[in-house]
Amino acid sequence: MPTITIDLPALPLTDCLLVLLIIVLIRGIRTISCGVELLRDLRDQQKMQTEKLEAASNPVNLLARGQRRAADMAGTVLAPVTPDLPVTERFLRNSAQLFAESLLDEADVDVSCFINACRHFATVLEKAGPFTMLSIRETNSNITKIESTCNARIRTDLRAGTIHGHR
Repeated sequence: MPTITIDLPALPLTDCLLVLLIIVLIRGIRTISCGVELLRDLRDQQKMQTEKLEAASNPVNLLARGQRRAADMAGTVLAPVTPDLPVTERFLRNSAQLFAESLLDEADVDVSCFINACRHFATVLEKAGPFTMLSIRETNSNITKIESTCNARIRTDLRAGTIHGHR
């Protein structure tokens, strides 16, 4: 039986590896491009949600809508409960509303309202889970410091015959 031989030119190994590398890079670039598009879409959705929340809880907006003052705090009615919001978002909205109500103007706060808002925020932290215990302890400690400073200031003003710097 006669033998047939076919002479094939030798392919350099580097050329084959280079072609394989180009194919892998092209697929990687396509995958990364799809991932970048998904991340952009997620960022845009998150940005829209953040803007909605900021607009809803912006202290300036709340004050502009005629929020009640410290005298009304005894009968505080918090933000309406909307069933489509997660529980944590409702608590945060209520907390933001209380902090906004403690603003007297852009540079001053009503201390008693601020303390009430801080106490409410401590309950919000409790709902987040046991890992927040240190934050809750610090919040309560800060509330105590604010109260003691405020009480000392009031006692000093009363002894001096002034209230908030007025005679």
